[in-house]
Amino acid sequence: HSCLEPDEVSCTSMIMAYGMVGDVPNAVRILTEMSESGIALNQVSFGAALTACGRAGDFRRAQGLLLDMDKQSVQVHVGHITSLITSCARNKDEGSARAAF
Repeated sequence: HSCLEPDEVSCTSMIMAYGMVGDVPNAVRILTEMSESGIALNQVSFGAALTACGRAGDFRRAQGLLLDMDKQSVQVHVGHITSLITSCARNKDEGSARAAF
């Protein structure tokens, strides 16, 4: 057994790292690979990807992730919505922020 086996913690850490450097496509790619590999997605993994979107101002992708959370029955938390609003603020897009509600 290798200690390098991907799991929820290691994958979520990678999502966070990609988010810190503004690499949203790779952050979301890891989230997708987790799902395809049978690794459970949870509030923390989605939250890490949503934070990456918020930092990058990627409202559309953040909105898509929230829809994915709903499809996978992962409960949305206030922090997830905050990331969505942050993505709007980065683009000075008050209309999308208001539409989110």
